[in-house]
Amino acid sequence: MAVEARQVYRTPVKPINFDTSQEKRSVQQVDFALGIEALERFVNKEPLRRIYESVFGILALESEEVDPRL
Repeated sequence: MAVEARQVYRTPVKPINFDTSQEKRSVQQVDFALGIEALERFVNKEPLRRIYESVFGILALESEEVDPRL
């Protein structure tokens, strides 16, 4: 039983540009920690107000920066 070797043609894939800046990494770590905190509060059946504190913290980190001149 012979196996045919076929070449698959596809468009070239652009390399992924991982931003490894220290500032970006620290924001990602805080984002992750807030997510874990929200999950722990949910599992421990804390009030929704406490869960939302962590969730809104995540949303604030992901929002666009506001120009202070406005």
